[in-house]
Amino acid sequence: MRRLHDELGSNLLYVYAVDSENRLVGVVSFRDLVFADPAAVLGDLIEPTLITVRPDTDREQVSELIHRYRLIAVPVVGTDGTLIGIVKFSEAIEAIQAEVGEDIAVMVGAGEEETVFTPVGLSVRRRLPWIFFNLVVGMLIASVISRFRSTLTTYAVLAAYMPMVALLSGNSGAQSLA
Repeated sequence: MRRLHDELGSNLLYVYAVDSENRLVGVVSFRDLVFADPAAVLGDLIEPTLITVRPDTDREQVSELIHRYRLIAVPVVGTDGTLIGIVKFSEAIEAIQAEVGEDIAVMVGAGEEETVFTPVGLSVRRRLPWIFFNLVVGMLIASVISRFRSTLTTYAVLAAYMPMVALLSGNSGAQSLA
């Protein structure tokens, strides 16, 4: 038990049961194992494992399974059912954070593979089409606003709301992509 605790740390809530060929049979709650009748047969305590993943399962799918079924960990099994390892909740959280970071990078035009060490010229080339597009749209908006110059001079308070409208439209556009 101490060896298991050293290996798994504070995640020692479940113990995965395997047969003689290391194939996953099920899972036993550590609590059930400790408080079971000493005469109880281990096979009676084992709950069949219904949710498993393969080594090539996408990390986003693993995180979704852990979230959907409120799992603390999910076993990783090979094609023959042998237990290869487990993916813990904390590892799933790290995967979700990485996915969110990648999604945000794509939304702002940085791309998944862009890092702080990416050459400036390459970053500029990737972002230039969006910057140019925004410049053209900004010029169009400025020309529309200039047509209402007389209204803006009469009602100067309207000009104070223009930056707020621009920010809200940008934010709603970014949120509609999410």
